[in-house]
Amino acid sequence: MGIAWALTYLPIHLYWALSGDVWPMEELPEALEAAQWKQANWGASVIIVGAALVCLALDRSWADVLPRLIVLGIGYVGAAFAVLHWLVFSAESALRMVGVVEQPVTSFTRWNLFVFEPWFLGMGILLFLAARHRARRPRPESAAEPASKAARLAGAVSAGLILGGVFVVLLGVMIFSVVTFVVIGPAFMLAGLVLQVLLCQRRRAA
Repeated sequence: MGIAWALTYLPIHLYWALSGDVWPMEELPEALEAAQWKQANWGASVIIVGAALVCLALDRSWADVLPRLIVLGIGYVGAAFAVLHWLVFSAESALRMVGVVEQPVTSFTRWNLFVFEPWFLGMGILLFLAARHRARRPRPESAAEPASKAARLAGAVSAGLILGGVFVVLLGVMIFSVVTFVVIGPAFMLAGLVLQVLLCQRRRAA
């Protein structure tokens, strides 16, 4: 369900990213230029695909190659981000429409309140449910094996890098910074994954 919900939102963002058009809206969001609009939609496309992959990983045993903390953490971080996005931007659009915030009400404001932001709420709920379902599954036998203090510390650093990278990617999309969500965030995630691979190889060799 989460995978389908995520991917149904992908085609329109790819269309906006490739064309720069704003159909079916009448205008760009305020304070955004055409180049920023494209960047925002490329970032949104990355996050949508990422949300679908996270939902898939939470439901598949192959994700057991990663520590439970990382898999569940990505799910819960994604869920929290999606719900927070819905809450903040829905509130801002609603306050505009009732006149509390003295900003013009555009077609984007209405689309944002009634179409775009509800998707984030649904995605957040589905990510949370997928993560909770994963958390209730029995741990793999290998996860029950005791680890050395150094291995636990390295695992914590790896988890921090990966989860931090996920956060930076999400932040980069929010602030329309391509460098942040394309370079900096993925660099943190890659460093964490490389460290995790090294830890797995060391456990196998032990």
